[in-house]
Amino acid sequence: LEIWCEVVANYSEMRQWVANNKTVPNPVLEKLALDPNPLVRYAVAIKRKLSRQLFALLAGDLDESVRVAVARNPKVPAELLGLLSRD
Repeated sequence: LEIWCEVVANYSEMRQWVANNKTVPNPVLEKLALDPNPLVRYAVAIKRKLSRQLFALLAGDLDESVRVAVARNPKVPAELLGLLSRD
């Protein structure tokens, strides 16, 4: 976890790669879900192992592509999908 956090903190160009990694732990995804780069947030939004809180955060993202990624995620909670259907 420590190394993942160090990579995210010190190598911004690697954040999208980190988010796409299959073994990245949830605490790192929580940090990446707040990244200023929408491509990084999109990479988080397509993950199936997100918590309900992360799904909710990303469902309200300002970037449309992030919200679409949440809506297409097969694990998104039904109530959030209902919210996104009115987007």
